[in-house]
Amino acid sequence: MLRQEAEELRRQIALSKRAEKNKQSKEKEELERKAREAQEQKEQEEAALARWEAKQKGELDGDSKTTQPLVDDLETFSADFASYKAKSKKAIKGSEREAVTLSLMKNRLVSEVPTPARKVLDPTMPHPDRYDLYDPRNPLNVRKRGGDVESMIEKKSRRV
Repeated sequence: MLRQEAEELRRQIALSKRAEKNKQSKEKEELERKAREAQEQKEQEEAALARWEAKQKGELDGDSKTTQPLVDDLETFSADFASYKAKSKKAIKGSEREAVTLSLMKNRLVSEVPTPARKVLDPTMPHPDRYDLYDPRNPLNVRKRGGDVESMIEKKSRRV
C-alpha cells in the first residue's frame, strides 16, 4: 500500500517536473518569437523609410520619369500571376502538412506504467515460481523437453 502511494507520488512529481519544463520552454520560445517579430518589423520599417527617402530625393532631383505602363500585355500578366498564386498556395499547404507530420514524428510515446517482465506462471503447480519465458528452469519448458516437472521440484527442494 505504501509502495503504491510512493510510486504514485513519484509519478506525480515527475509529471509536475515535465509540465514545469514544458511551460518554461514554451515561455522561452514565446519570448524568442516576439523578439524575432520585433526585429523583423524594425527591419521592414527601416527599409520602407529608406525607400521613401529615396523616392523623395528622386522627386527633388527632378528625375520624374514619364509614366509608362508596367506591363505591356495585361492579359498574359494576369494569367501568369494567377498561376504563380495557385502554385504558391499549393506549396504552402504541402509545407504545412509536412511540418505537422514531422512534428508528430518528433514526439516519443512513453507509458507511465512500466512494462512488466516476460514471466510465466504454471497453473498446474501449487506454488509456481516465476521464470522468464525462455529460461530452461521454467516448468513449461521442462515439459516441452520431455522432462519430469516433479523431479525438477524435488531437486530444487533438496538444494534448499
